[in-house]
Amino acid sequence: ALRGFARAAVGAGENLIVVASQDHIARLSRSLRLFGIDIDELRISRQVCFVDASELLAKFMVDGMPDRSLFCSVLDDLLSSAGDRGGRPVKVYGEMVALLWAQGNHEATVALEEMWNGECSERNIHLFCGYPVSLFTDKDHGKMLHICGQHATLLNGTVKTHTDVIYRPTGRS
Repeated sequence: ALRGFARAAVGAGENLIVVASQDHIARLSRSLRLFGIDIDELRISRQVCFVDASELLAKFMVDGMPDRSLFCSVLDDLLSSAGDRGGRPVKVYGEMVALLWAQGNHEATVALEEMWNGECSERNIHLFCGYPVSLFTDKDHGKMLHICGQHATLLNGTVKTHTDVIYRPTGRS
């Protein structure tokens, strides 16, 4: 699902920001290269930007919770890294919420989801969130439903059953 999301964005000439683990970034880069996409050129032109999710998350977390002011500042910098978008939306894939969930910090996960929702509706951002399905257990069912409710569409991310990916378009009603 991430590969398809990235290929569609790049193919449409849209800017893409991938906030993920270094492993996922490397796998995505290899995969896109196999489709003949010149990732190095796209990075130089700032159409594609890769950012380590853990490092970015650390920039706006305060006492275990995301700080809205710091988050907005980090997001401003992140969107600036995407270069001139010509009024087109920027596509963002993110794994920061999954990192918080994996740490057992469900309150921060929900808070960050809500911050993203606000910013996606105010800015021209299409956000695609990745959660490993293995993070959700039966005891987390209510919390998982709350997280799913933050998104417009739920997708099974791969033929491997370990990943679900969630997409939220701009202007969610």
